[in-house]
Amino acid sequence: MFEYSRLAQENALSDVANLTGQAALVHAVEYFEDFRVDSDAINLPRIVYPQACNTGVKSDKVDRNAIKVGSPVLQERGVDYLRLTAVDSPGVEQLYYLADVVGSSLSEAGDGVREVGELGYRGHAVGKHLFFGQSHQGAMLRASSAVADTVLNQVRGCGPRGFRPTRIDFQATVKYPDVPGRGFFRAFSDASDEASRSVVGRRTRPWYVALLDEYGRGDTCYIGARSSENFGRIYDKGRESPEHYDLGSVRFETEHKGSSAMRLLAHLVDDKPDVPSFVAGYVAAFFDSRGVRLPVDVTAVELLRAVEHDTDADRQLRWIARGVVPTISRLVAAGRGDELLVLLREAGLDI
Repeated sequence: MFEYSRLAQENALSDVANLTGQAALVHAVEYFEDFRVDSDAINLPRIVYPQACNTGVKSDKVDRNAIKVGSPVLQERGVDYLRLTAVDSPGVEQLYYLADVVGSSLSEAGDGVREVGELGYRGHAVGKHLFFGQSHQGAMLRASSAVADTVLNQVRGCGPRGFRPTRIDFQATVKYPDVPGRGFFRAFSDASDEASRSVVGRRTRPWYVALLDEYGRGDTCYIGARSSENFGRIYDKGRESPEHYDLGSVRFETEHKGSSAMRLLAHLVDDKPDVPSFVAGYVAAFFDSRGVRLPVDVTAVELLRAVEHDTDADRQLRWIARGVVPTISRLVAAGRGDELLVLLREAGLDI
């Protein structure tokens, strides 16, 4: 499928020989970074919209002609985007193998293979939803839509991973009985904006909220800055992709980068929760913490376990592990270990 050495394939096989899924459900879902919830189960009662997506917003802010009574239904949920990168040979080989396994099945199903470039990497895309490429930096694999879930299932069977995630997106799609009209998405925007202004004691500034008119493709509500690690958007999936979704389908989507992406993938792979349930609960908690409640009943999600925010000591230890330890190793290799010990003892360390 992808142009790569046979030796690389054979070496990769030894690291990822158990790429079959291992169904091991867990009964606790961790929330990371600033996604902190109570330790009780998520309990979002089934509510007739627009109240479910109009938290803290006066009813006169919603176009009543655009709203009809009905019960929204959770249509689908899962991983919607996954980007993995590697900088050394073992990780590059693993990514190549993953791309070849998934890409071969896509190609057999009729997706075409073409040579393309993406984010500075040059390689091949299979259809619209899978890419593998290399550059002087290493390699990158990008999967989107249902293919991202497929790649994740393969990764969950891996042993030690030589690659790391740089982005992971979750999605929960809700089918409303009627097509959202004007003012529907403004309710989300107003609710989150009000929650942002009213939150007291946050360590950071209120989050950014924006509403975009997509001129015929449905409105989109952005919650948070696109440049931040954690970002949310709510948009009219039925109008955006009418060939695949019914009108009335609304997508709740979260995007995670940096350390958030690494911690989320580690949880999904190492702890092996039920992915759809985890995603539904995670997306619900993300938007609920920002003033927007998903208008569906997700009580089937397993009990949740909150993880405390990182302390200053946690962040400092990570900085030492990533920045200081390599420097110490180089000093020892250069024969300066005795001088280093003297400095550490002068700092009060008993070594």
